[in-house]
Amino acid sequence: MKLNFIVIDLFLALVTLSLMPSCSSENDPFVLQKEQEELIGKGLDFSYEGASQTVSFEVQDDADWSSSILDDATNVVPDWCTITNGEQNGTKNIHVDCKENDTEKPRSAVILIQSGSHTLKVSVRQEAKPTIHFSQAEYSLPKDGGDVKIPFNYNTSFETEVTYYAADSHYNWTDKVEVNTTSANGILNYHLGANNGLGRVCKIAFNKGGVTLASVLIKQSPDNSVFTPNMSISTLSNSAGSIASMGSLGIILGEDNVEGWKKVKSLQITGELYYKDLLFLKKFTGAGDFTNRQEMASSPKTLDLRTVKTIYSADPESDSYGWQQHGKNIIPDKLFESATALSSIFLPTSLEKIGSYAFHDCTSLNYVEIPYTVQSIGNHAFFGCAKLTDIKTFSSNELQEIGQMAFDTGNECGYFYLSAELKTLDMYSFQGFRTKKLYAPWNEEESLPSITFPTALYQNCTLVVPKGSLATYRKTGNWGKFKNIIEAE
Repeated sequence: MKLNFIVIDLFLALVTLSLMPSCSSENDPFVLQKEQEELIGKGLDFSYEGASQTVSFEVQDDADWSSSILDDATNVVPDWCTITNGEQNGTKNIHVDCKENDTEKPRSAVILIQSGSHTLKVSVRQEAKPTIHFSQAEYSLPKDGGDVKIPFNYNTSFETEVTYYAADSHYNWTDKVEVNTTSANGILNYHLGANNGLGRVCKIAFNKGGVTLASVLIKQSPDNSVFTPNMSISTLSNSAGSIASMGSLGIILGEDNVEGWKKVKSLQITGELYYKDLLFLKKFTGAGDFTNRQEMASSPKTLDLRTVKTIYSADPESDSYGWQQHGKNIIPDKLFESATALSSIFLPTSLEKIGSYAFHDCTSLNYVEIPYTVQSIGNHAFFGCAKLTDIKTFSSNELQEIGQMAFDTGNECGYFYLSAELKTLDMYSFQGFRTKKLYAPWNEEESLPSITFPTALYQNCTLVVPKGSLATYRKTGNWGKFKNIIEAE
């Protein structure tokens, strides 16, 4: 019996030794608590956005230790993950900083913690940036509807969201969205029914965690039966966000839709205009290199832009027409040059500049309203507008600069208000300019600018000056050359 007890005691001792953690054995300097051991055993996982984590442990007898990190793919120190050693209250810490992963592939590394001949290994893993790629970003369907199949590839899970945009009350969308996927590729099947209104667009977004990873746009042509001689439309700017930059007008009224455009005699636009909207207006008014520009000449139009809040004229992708130099609220150089279908235009009340040659050779243009906010009119802006006889300006305007031969139309307009803000003029600013009445705002002799007018203007135009300043104008420089000078009532 005594021998049996001895055997049992020996067996229990051996079992106890076998159950002791290897990391806390007599030969292993590393001492790990349960949570520390689990973390080191599992490794560190980071999202693609990057973050920081800390590895903690203890070392017996305060033994020396060191750490290093190697990229699993290159076996060199990674530039995307760094480590910093530290200590607090006897506990050793390794602070791990992982940068954002902007690639479409996951990446990994290993942290080596060494003390004497013993090494702890800690795996570091970072997920790839979630990405989805469509084969193309925009698709078009006719007014009668139809189907599109859109290939895409992806490396993450996602949810789909469909948003609809239209400029009128025709929201009767009849559609169906179906997504079929394999391991890394998929097909988006979209069916859309007939459209009985103006053009419209829907955005199908692939989202993850409330963030849109990719989206595709489906445009549908308008039903030309809803076009009328007098139309008023609002752009998609306010409700559609980035949709607006793709050109609201081309969506609503149709790209190259000459059949529908010719029905319109007057178009009022409200909202914001972007670069592609301006390109649309070139075609709509028969300007630029447009195949059907002469056909548009048979349909003269009034363009009312008074309620356009902002014009963003810069091309985000190229420097066509030199528009990149412009900011906002500008009619770019040559925008309506040689327009065959523009008969009258009311410019936006937020407009600040009319570019050079902006309306050059608009042979059908007979009326233009220039808002008081315009500060600059470029060279030859209205040169060659053979029918332009009505130029509406305002008495309290902010016009500071008039370019060379800006109003050389060959015709006489009814009146024109000069601005008290005029600063930049040369001897050709009013070359070819003719008006029945010219209103001057200055009261004092010292404030009168030196302006050279054409001889015909001195002879045939009535200069209207502020009350009480007639004598001042008659004796001052070129102003005294006007044959007819009267005081304003």
